[in-house]
Amino acid sequence: GTEQSMFDHFALHHTQGAFIHTNSWGTDAFRDYDGGARGVDAFTHQYEDDLVLFAVTDLMPLVMNPENAKNCVAVFATSQSPNQGNWCFGGSAPTLDGRRKPEVGAPGCSILSASGSTGCSTSSQSGTSMATPAVAGLAALMREYYTRGFYPTGVENQWDAFVPSGSLLRATLASSGADLTGVAGFPSVKEGFGRVLGDSAAFFPGDQSRTLI
Repeated sequence: GTEQSMFDHFALHHTQGAFIHTNSWGTDAFRDYDGGARGVDAFTHQYEDDLVLFAVTDLMPLVMNPENAKNCVAVFATSQSPNQGNWCFGGSAPTLDGRRKPEVGAPGCSILSASGSTGCSTSSQSGTSMATPAVAGLAALMREYYTRGFYPTGVENQWDAFVPSGSLLRATLASSGADLTGVAGFPSVKEGFGRVLGDSAAFFPGDQSRTLI
């Protein structure tokens, strides 16, 4: 899409009450930082409370478009339990202008969910499109952690409550990342900041380390 159409797409959903936007679509045709990618960045610049996530390509070795936008969270897929520490799907960095993408990953192999073909059946699918909604769900929980006042004590306190920026949520996700086994370097061009583990970034009573923002 164009810069304006992409901006309008997310702005409409913001007016409908969305602050976290999960997207499992893109193009494997080119890697350019184009108008659509600029639209994503323009939206997150103007709507600072919002976070946009994109699944990275399953089919190409490098990140493509529009997951190459600067301010979105690009998500790769790891294997399913008990092998969540293994990389599974997703294009790697660098972008054409040398940036590291993707940022984080989550299990995306053999994910069981509701099937659209019948009313009660399930279907197993694999790919970054399965991982990205899970990361978006974690981002929603992290947003609630801040808006309900769990920071900094780990106990809900309305006087500590505030609305986190999309940038803070993006940083919290990155801070929660765990190094994958079998992938060289950390952080790296393939796994970014690793597989998200929300409890690693959110302090609760009894934890050995605290959260500082």
